[in-house]
Amino acid sequence: MDLRMARNKKTRREFLRLAGLAVSSAALSACGGPTPSPVVVEQEKVVKETVEKQVTEIVQVVVTATPYPVPPVVLPVAPVVTPAPEQPIDIVYWDLYSRLVWHGQDVKQVPVDLWNQANPNIRVHYLPGAGAKEKVLTAVASGTPPDLLLTDPPTEYVYRKAVDSLQPYLEKGDHPYIEKDIYPGVWKGMAFKGEVYAIHRVPNNAGMYINADLFQQAGLDPDNPPRTLAEVEECAAKIHKVDSNGDIEILGFSPWLNIAGIWGTWAEAFGAELWDEANNRVTFDEEKSVKALEWQVEYARKFGGYEKILAFNDALAGMDPFGSGRVGIYITGPWQIGIMQDNYPAINYRTSTMPVPEGGRGGSWLGGSWMVMPRGGKNRDIAWEFMKWYCGKECQDYEGTQGIGFTIWPEVNEKNEWFNTLEQLKPFLRDLPHCWPIPLIPTVNHAFFTAFNPMVDECLRGKRTPMDAMREATRIAQEEVDRFISNL
Repeated sequence: MDLRMARNKKTRREFLRLAGLAVSSAALSACGGPTPSPVVVEQEKVVKETVEKQVTEIVQVVVTATPYPVPPVVLPVAPVVTPAPEQPIDIVYWDLYSRLVWHGQDVKQVPVDLWNQANPNIRVHYLPGAGAKEKVLTAVASGTPPDLLLTDPPTEYVYRKAVDSLQPYLEKGDHPYIEKDIYPGVWKGMAFKGEVYAIHRVPNNAGMYINADLFQQAGLDPDNPPRTLAEVEECAAKIHKVDSNGDIEILGFSPWLNIAGIWGTWAEAFGAELWDEANNRVTFDEEKSVKALEWQVEYARKFGGYEKILAFNDALAGMDPFGSGRVGIYITGPWQIGIMQDNYPAINYRTSTMPVPEGGRGGSWLGGSWMVMPRGGKNRDIAWEFMKWYCGKECQDYEGTQGIGFTIWPEVNEKNEWFNTLEQLKPFLRDLPHCWPIPLIPTVNHAFFTAFNPMVDECLRGKRTPMDAMREATRIAQEEVDRFISNL
């Protein structure tokens, strides 16, 4: 769920601050946030050294590194298109996000290079960071769009008719995009009103990380992680430590750090749908959504207040909260495994599936990225041949292995030896069949980053009741949806 449109950088960063999130660039890249690069910046390295010194004095962290093997490199084999075009053809591929470099592999560029080597007369030009929404819509309106676009949830493009349906190509066959073979939540995020408009690439989901040393110090078994939110609270209470001023030294758990609440996570975990597609209605104020916010308010009260938790996050000065060694339980995506290995190898940790509220559902939203064909492209059939392969099983398997994500096919994931031997990845893989798409609201980014998340923040600061906050979030989001639809 790469949320990385340049147009949304300001809004999203504001929410990350509002919600007390400390999302690293790699995390945002993988889950869908606006990001410059998955590589941790030099400034963070300096902060890391300072904070780790303080952590050692406060917690006396046991340095038992979590094992992490280097993934094997199995390059996809590019097909040779026959008959080859007599004259060279250029396929322009815009990527909303930046390059993704893991383990020395530029994982989105490598397949492009392999394709170009196999098809010298069909040259794909990969342009990372080029797919900002305004730029795409302007290019479509002027008749000069890219042939392909890698983007965040494509709902707005679909409603604007700015991208072409892929259904005609799927109906021809000779492709791996068969509904029964793909995770249900993935398929729901690709199909709109019965037609497929996008191919989901390298999906990811949210899971739970626990600091094994902090668990042991609190008398807890790190190999028996909490399964429910009630159990999370019990564990957090034993881990949580404050100083004489009530400031947090060790944070047991926060429902708001990193991506924990970024797409209405808790509302959906409690069973809320948040969107009525049949009637184009935002439903942020449904009963289960309000119940989820009530739980968050009560959780904040039990652990010193929302502001104290935000202050703890701010005190880390940009350092990854879990990497600091001062957070017991943490919600984020599988990319955190690479962050820990590359930057915090001394932290001993475990992973587990998302905790489940009483009567709620497991899993989480599905992030990643989506490839679409902007309307008006000049080389549709050739672009489809590249897209069919680039989003296909081999390429997704390669990028997922190197970039710590998965493919959209359970069968492929089950056969990937690295996915199934890396203990930290297993819980994420187990959860994938239960995950759901980000709500298919046409103005999805506005709905969450301008309406839902700020109202959650106001509620947690005591400015609104949970019901009032969700009603106001619904009103703000619905007004934008209505305006958007009326202008189509």
